[in-house]
Amino acid sequence: MGILREEGPYYASAPPLDAFVLPTAGHDFNLSPRATELHTAVAAWVGHVLPG
Repeated sequence: MGILREEGPYYASAPPLDAFVLPTAGHDFNLSPRATELHTAVAAWVGHVLPG
């Protein structure tokens, strides 16, 4: 994924970097008709990062 390759160097000392792209959303993620896709991805990420 291009975003990880481009942004990764800025977060070199951070834990593993993840990215999610919500097509057609621009900067208004929560107002996008596809916002539920973002919410599902965030919930999955939280479950992965903070298991249990």
